[in-house]
Amino acid sequence: MTTATDTIDVSMADRRILAAALTSLVRDLERQGRTGPVKEHADRLMKRLTVLDPGIPCPRHIDFNQFEYLGLLTIVSVSDSWRLSQEWQPDEGVVDNRYALIAEVTLGDDDWRFEVARNLRGTGFLKLDPNDLAFFHLIEEQVRIEAGTSAQIIHEVIEIPLPWRFLPDEEVDNRIEKYLESVGAVEYPPAIHSTFVDIHSDEELAEREFYGVLTEVSGFEDELERLKKGIEEHVRTISAASAFAR
Repeated sequence: MTTATDTIDVSMADRRILAAALTSLVRDLERQGRTGPVKEHADRLMKRLTVLDPGIPCPRHIDFNQFEYLGLLTIVSVSDSWRLSQEWQPDEGVVDNRYALIAEVTLGDDDWRFEVARNLRGTGFLKLDPNDLAFFHLIEEQVRIEAGTSAQIIHEVIEIPLPWRFLPDEEVDNRIEKYLESVGAVEYPPAIHSTFVDIHSDEELAEREFYGVLTEVSGFEDELERLKKGIEEHVRTISAASAFAR
C-alpha cells in the first residue's frame, strides 16, 4: 500500500503531462473565480513538477516561466498549429525595449496562449538582442521538435510599399490586406498585425511617392514566401510605371 511518505519516479515527459493538466486546472479555477486551497495546492504542485532545469540556457535578466513552457510542450504535441512571437512589454521606469515571448497554439476550436518568458531585450522594432534572440531560437527549436506534424505559423516583419496618400486609421490592418489583394501581391494575404510603427523609404520609392512600412505579418511559410515575391513584383511594377510616365 502507498503511504504519504512513498516517492514515485516521474520522468520529464510525465512532468510535462502533469504540468499541462495542472495549468489547465488552474486556469479553469481562475475563470470560475475560485482562488481557494485547491488552486493554491495546484500552484505548489506545478512548482514541484518544474524544479528540474528544462535544458534551456537562459540569460539572467530573462524571466523564464517553466510552468508555461512545459505546458506548451505538452499541448503543442497534439495541436493543429502554433506560433511564437515577441510582444512589446511596456514597463514604467524601463528605458530600453522589453518583450515577452508568447506562444499561441490552436487545438480544434480552442486557442491556447502561453507567456513563456518576459524581459527579452530589444534593439529596435521587434528586433531582439543577439543573446536574447538565441534564447528565442532555442525555445522555437524545442517547440518545433515536440510539435511534430503540427503546422508552424511564422511571424515576420516585412516592408510593404504604400502610397503616401495611404494614411493610418483604426482599420489600417484590414485596409493593407485589401490593398495587397488589389495590387495583385497575393490573393489571400497572411494576417496583418500592426503597421506604421516604423517607416522607411529608399530614394527610388520616395520619388514615386511611396514609402516602405514595416509591418508585422504572420502566416504559414509558403504564404509568406508568396507575399514577399508578390511585393517584389509590385515594386517592379511601380518602377516600370514611373519610368513609362517620364
